[in-house]
Amino acid sequence: MKIGSGTLEELPAVAGSLMPKRRGRPMALLTDRVVKRRAGSDLLALVEELLGGPARVRVIVVEGGEGGRVHADAPTIERVTAEANGSAGLVTVGSGTLADIGKAASDALSGLPHVVVQTATSVNGFTDDQSVLLVKGVKRTTHTRWPDALVADAEVLLGAPLALNLAGVGDLAAMFTAPADWELAHALGMADSFSATVVDMVRGHGADVLAAAGSLARGDPAAATTLAEVLALSGISMGVAGTTAPASGMEHTVSHLIEMSMNRRGREAAYHGATVGVTSIIAARLWSKVRWKRGSETRSRHSTLRARWARSAGGSTPRSCSAGR
Repeated sequence: MKIGSGTLEELPAVAGSLMPKRRGRPMALLTDRVVKRRAGSDLLALVEELLGGPARVRVIVVEGGEGGRVHADAPTIERVTAEANGSAGLVTVGSGTLADIGKAASDALSGLPHVVVQTATSVNGFTDDQSVLLVKGVKRTTHTRWPDALVADAEVLLGAPLALNLAGVGDLAAMFTAPADWELAHALGMADSFSATVVDMVRGHGADVLAAAGSLARGDPAAATTLAEVLALSGISMGVAGTTAPASGMEHTVSHLIEMSMNRRGREAAYHGATVGVTSIIAARLWSKVRWKRGSETRSRHSTLRARWARSAGGSTPRSCSAGR
């Protein structure tokens, strides 16, 4: 992973190390119609030049719907897979959905080397081995393939719309509630595992994420770098756990339902991370009520036990008996 200021310059070395025997084969460059810039310059032209120029790059452009947003559905993945077939490798330049498409195509092509050039701090799905695919109108988390490398240049990230970058903060807000859902599911036999170590990989950075959020609007490269790093850790945590549960609970389910509902109406929903951020607040409120209720029940149970002790001990409570000794 190459994350920080100026890391785009490392793309040729990263790609070259993964594709040492190109033998004249072009490199596939996956992108969409959304304009992407780095310090005012056209990002795609920069990437194409870094990869050897137009003669050595096969550009695959995915068409988006309303607002230019693309969807990771079967026809799109099949088309990208067919066009990338025979390439030396695949370089995805875009945000979360494009990364999911790239991972799915790489997997379909028996592990075609895949480099993701992240263009926004929008979601945590750049660094895991799963893709959220649209299957018959329903969003499904599907095992695909880890990307071989990630390049997240701070100046590229800051070229994205602020709302898109802040969506990543919303996506990471789930770190405070999703693990509780995961632990409960494990306790009820609905999840095969639970790992506090995996949870701690990300949750320990919560304060850093909240601090960085306020600096994104000022175009602070350090803030963009911090957010990209924590998003990358979050993606890795899901891959290590073999499930999205460390970073995805009730709040993500509701977000996906909203997105599917809007898609069926032919309309675009708010950014995924934005809806996750809002529903994370609802999840936190619900867990607060659960904790209060459990605390209330515990206090009531303790009061009952103390009363029983008092009756059996002739009016003495455990505390008064202890004080008497």
